[in-house]
Amino acid sequence: MGKLLVLLVVLLVLGFVVYTVSQRKWRDQALQGRKAAAMSFYNRLGSDVATLDPGADPVSRQALADAAERYTSAGSMFVTADTEGEIATARRTALEGLIATRLVRERLGLPPGPDLPPLDYAYGQPQLEAPRRVAIEGQQVEGYPDYRPGAPYRWPGGHGVPGGWYPFPVVPTEDDGRTGR
Repeated sequence: MGKLLVLLVVLLVLGFVVYTVSQRKWRDQALQGRKAAAMSFYNRLGSDVATLDPGADPVSRQALADAAERYTSAGSMFVTADTEGEIATARRTALEGLIATRLVRERLGLPPGPDLPPLDYAYGQPQLEAPRRVAIEGQQVEGYPDYRPGAPYRWPGGHGVPGGWYPFPVVPTEDDGRTGR
């Protein structure tokens, strides 16, 4: 009877280990798939940054500079991204850059390229419907409902700041929960 109990315990432990390892492998494969899909946006952004020539148009030059900055940021994020949230942040950053290159393409008379998925929005949070001044940490900042050159950072909304595009990343501060740089 004692040997049967030991065998049963060993089989249960072995089953648990096999189950845990297979679940981890499945999660890792799914994560790598999401990372590969997000990398396609990053690669597309890199191609646009490398090949688009804004010429003398200052709006296109600023939009392309914004896109190049988002490309650099997304690349840094992808290097270390190993969680769902980190991959999502890098993906969103690459998409922000692609939105800027779409403006450049439009101004150059080129096709905009394939449609982009929507960026994240904080459901239930107010969104800008027109350009307006927004208070962030006591500073008045111009916010926009859509991408504008010089405002390459999308904030989904929350922490007292409406969703929109801003000239710097809007992030909650850790000390008091307010929003700031």
